[in-house]
Amino acid sequence: MNQIREVSESGIQYEGEDHKLHFIDFETCWQNFLSFREKAMAGQYTEDLKRIDRQFRTVGYRKFSAKPSYIELYTSPPIRFEFPVSGKFEELAYRIRKAGYHLTDGD
Repeated sequence: MNQIREVSESGIQYEGEDHKLHFIDFETCWQNFLSFREKAMAGQYTEDLKRIDRQFRTVGYRKFSAKPSYIELYTSPPIRFEFPVSGKFEELAYRIRKAGYHLTDGD
């Protein structure tokens, strides 16, 4: 299971299942989200929607109602952090928001 070691303004350092330290860059996650939206919406991705997506800077999604709750980030491949205790879930969501990025709700 992936274990978060540090959250900064630019991303998350975590220990992976391989027991090595890895870094997730929020900017890269956001760019992955924008690319996904562009492809998924094809010709329907209007300038208004693009402006909104640029404003929110979405880097992943959260699913509080799942057991355990989790946050999955738009890395390639996606990285999921599971939270059997809800306080840690809210803490990570808050720290991502404080860094200037957004999570969508999976619920």
